Amino acid sequence: MQSCFGRYALRMSWRPRFEAEARRVKSARDENSESAVQIKEDQGNDVRQRRYGKVLAIDLGLRHGLAWFDSSGELIAYRSTRFSKKRVLKQKVYGILGEIEGVTHIVTEGDRQLASYWHGAARKLGILVLAVAPEVWRSQMLKPREQRSGVDAKAAAIAYAVEVAKSSGVLKSTPMRDDEAEAIMIGLWFFKRCP
Repeated sequence: MQSCFGRYALRMSWRPRFEAEARRVKSARDENSESAVQIKEDQGNDVRQRRYGKVLAIDLGLRHGLAWFDSSGELIAYRSTRFSKKRVLKQKVYGILGEIEGVTHIVTEGDRQLASYWHGAARKLGILVLAVAPEVWRSQMLKPREQRSGVDAKAAAIAYAVEVAKSSGVLKSTPMRDDEAEAIMIGLWFFKRCP
């Protein structure tokens, strides 16, 4: 089993800092029956022990897809939010993080500049962040024929996400948007990769 902090998931600048720590965490996890995770913070030498709390998965863009999961990987809520400007997003990040109590992890996919707003806020609040490329989560969550084009991948993500939302009892009456669906799939990828 690979670590949650594998080489493809994190930004390249983070990789050298986390690889040794990830190996140590994996061995500690194998020894411990609890699902405690130890990870070194991005700055400083503070090592914290964390259990998964709630996870926020984000498909970044001027229209964000947001999906919240509980500690067992059950979908709690999802939505799509449009930000007219990057400045507006920067102002709203803390409010969105405060909408559902107990978020301990954020998983992002998309624009690096937009991700920096989330990563900065998360660091200040002590929330752990994981960035994933779309081709990484798609290769593990979708069938090869569903990845032939971006349109096929989005359609497949919507179909899977609707089923997940339906089984979690949070499916909305409005049609699911592709950014909401991709946020749900990113969250599912996180729990599949980091059980």
